Amino acid sequence: MTEHIMFINYYLRHIQQLVDGVKEYVDLRQRSLRLSVVEKLTILLSSAVVAVLLLVLGLVAFFFLSIAGAFWLAPHVGGMAASLAIMSAVYVLLMLLVVLLRKPLIVNPLTRFLAHLMIQPETEEEDDDDDEEYE
Repeated sequence: MTEHIMFINYYLRHIQQLVDGVKEYVDLRQRSLRLSVVEKLTILLSSAVVAVLLLVLGLVAFFFLSIAGAFWLAPHVGGMAASLAIMSAVYVLLMLLVVLLRKPLIVNPLTRFLAHLMIQPETEEEDDDDDEEYE
């Protein structure tokens, strides 16, 4: 009878160790997931901030280049009004071109960037490090 109790206690200890190991594993996986989410959000937000800054600076430069282009074009087309009308027509055509080519110019690169960011496979180094811990 005491042998059965010792046998049961032995297996209960091992089951408890297994349960503790599973709890620790789940906790580590949750922490890893949180860190991964934070890392990816940081990359995404920093990319968005850089894109917005570049867009604003580019628009300012584009605005001044447009004014310079209008002043340069004015003597060749008969006045500032005609020059500004030509510049506006060029920009309307550029907007139309962007709308027509929005998928290859905007949607596809953005989709690739987000997919690469969110579905990034683990590198072999990370896998090797994980294996070394449990050997």
